[in-house]
Amino acid sequence: SQLRALHLRNTCLTDSSLATVSRGFSLPNVTTLDLSDNPKLQGKGDFHFAEWLRESPRLTKLSLRNALIGGFELSQPSGWLKELTSLDLSKCRIQAGAMAHVVGVVLPGLTSLRHLDLSDNHISGRAAALLPLTLRQLPGLIRLRLNRTLTCKYV
Repeated sequence: SQLRALHLRNTCLTDSSLATVSRGFSLPNVTTLDLSDNPKLQGKGDFHFAEWLRESPRLTKLSLRNALIGGFELSQPSGWLKELTSLDLSKCRIQAGAMAHVVGVVLPGLTSLRHLDLSDNHISGRAAALLPLTLRQLPGLIRLRLNRTLTCKYV
């Protein structure tokens, strides 16, 4: 497939409809994937989001803004998102345990990351404690958005 960008923003996607889309699109050359503003995406059921992303070795920009990704298995990237330079997880309503996993396990593996947006998520507890260490592991990061995330006691 020659497809380079797949924009499915605000398309009322659900887990089952994304599973259907994933069967229809091969992503080996995709550099941009935008699933923003699909709040019914929950990462439940038989569809494994991370496995679909593994088919995208050239992915540089991933936007999941306002999608409920708390259930998605964003496992340690271990090279499969090594080209990712921009990640938007704003307004994803990521639960505390999942946020600790994202901050402590997922983000440190994204060594090419230059733009990160975690705005409008609640970062507290373990995730807040891990955040400074994780950010030091991302030397190429030039834009970080944490609007409305940290509570005052963690700042």
